[in-house]
Amino acid sequence: MASINTIVKRKQYLWLGIVVVGTASAIGGALYLSDVDMSGNGETVAEQEPVPDMTGVVDTTFDDKVRQHATT
Repeated sequence: MASINTIVKRKQYLWLGIVVVGTASAIGGALYLSDVDMSGNGETVAEQEPVPDMTGVVDTTFDDKVRQHATT
């Protein structure tokens, strides 16, 4: 007959194994689900507005109001 310490030690190793396997499967499942495409239809591409051409928007000349505040 095994001593109480041996029985408790085996039980602890059993629980440790269960926790390690459960944690590994939870992490593996989360990583798998994070890579799965759940959109259903991958061919649909949302059209975005084109980036506006901002050439010439910035003007280097000062008007009177800006000149007054810039020089003080």
